Amino acid sequence: MHAAAFEAFFKTEQGRLMARSIDIFEWPGAMPLFLNRDLKKENLKERIEHIRTLSARMAPTWESSHNNTSLLAMEFDTMAEAARQRAEAGSKPSPTLPEIALSSLVAMGERLAEVDTWGGADWFVKMSQLLLDLNLRLEDAVRISETGRKALEARQPGLVYPAGTEREIENSYLQYIARLKVTQGEALERTGQFAQAEKLLREAVKEYPSTRSYLALGRFLSARGKEEEAYDNFVSAMAKGPQKGSQLEKQITEAATRAAGALEKTEALFAVDATKRKEHFAIEEERNLVKNRLNETAPDFELKDTMGKTWRLASLKGKVVLLNYWATWCGPCVAEFPHYQKLVNEYADKPDVVFLAISTDADPEAVKPWLKEKGYGLTVLYDKGASIDYKVLGIPTTYLIGPDGNIAYRTVGFSGAEKYMKEMRLRIEALRAK
Repeated sequence: MHAAAFEAFFKTEQGRLMARSIDIFEWPGAMPLFLNRDLKKENLKERIEHIRTLSARMAPTWESSHNNTSLLAMEFDTMAEAARQRAEAGSKPSPTLPEIALSSLVAMGERLAEVDTWGGADWFVKMSQLLLDLNLRLEDAVRISETGRKALEARQPGLVYPAGTEREIENSYLQYIARLKVTQGEALERTGQFAQAEKLLREAVKEYPSTRSYLALGRFLSARGKEEEAYDNFVSAMAKGPQKGSQLEKQITEAATRAAGALEKTEALFAVDATKRKEHFAIEEERNLVKNRLNETAPDFELKDTMGKTWRLASLKGKVVLLNYWATWCGPCVAEFPHYQKLVNEYADKPDVVFLAISTDADPEAVKPWLKEKGYGLTVLYDKGASIDYKVLGIPTTYLIGPDGNIAYRTVGFSGAEKYMKEMRLRIEALRAK
């Protein structure tokens, strides 16, 4: 962020209003100055000053509590990045990096774990991972990981995003528990508590196998001379699909190369082994995507579409029905819609599959022009309370209803085109085959 941009903002009418306390409805005007920015290229000292300027002006009301939390979160992330950059620079002074008091940063993270009621678990992970990255205050990393893990194991509310099915929420708990077992295990290993570290790392792989858990266990085993088992974990870590070109992928490659060398295996063989393991994981994933059905009765509704036609869910029994709750103002919904349209087109000649997008827009008049502007040819209904019956807490939310009239699957959010298309196709076909 450049100082000029921030100063220019405060010269606008909205910016001038912010000389007093910021109203919740004025806050979005400042958001573009902070979001989607590359912190590695930012003047972090300046960024923190601007965040604190806005924090001081944010009125402490119930309505603005979410924005206060957002500002605190941005300050933590900025200071954490500054701490990492300072560690990389060593003692070399920098005018763009603020002084970091690690104890204050930990206290800030612990505060966020309390007040971020939709993502407290994430702050336990961020704090412990930061201390591991800096290789400092490892006792705190152990303590923070264990505190968060025990809270999650007790299913304490306010730690994971609450929108989703019981299975989805439970999966979030398991994912974060495993993630904190990894950070605690790595911190314990560095402090010489090897038996407890190995126990936690093995539990993480067993309970929620992921790229990070396989990598952490593989590193632990390799350091103890167990190269064969370490190599197998590195194969699984790579097969889980770290992002191409990411630091995580680089770490797996480096660790696997060392283990392969010790076992007199080539890098080419490692690539082959990882590909075979990935295929195995893909088959397993597809099986899991369709096997666990909700089997909940789908609440009936009678809603009109943008053309004035009335749709009643009960009249569609015997067909597979996909309900997509969305809104024109919802970023993830807008990102999902081209792929939803593609899905509709694919099944256009299949009369046993019906697609109904249900708009949750407060202003129904905005929907039809938006669809026309974007060029979508879809059946879109206006929500009149059906979202309450379906317990929609976040959008986009997709429900797949089987021919028996029961909700079989529910998906909250949009996690990318490839995953979305694969998941929807597999589940639609599974319901059609019944």
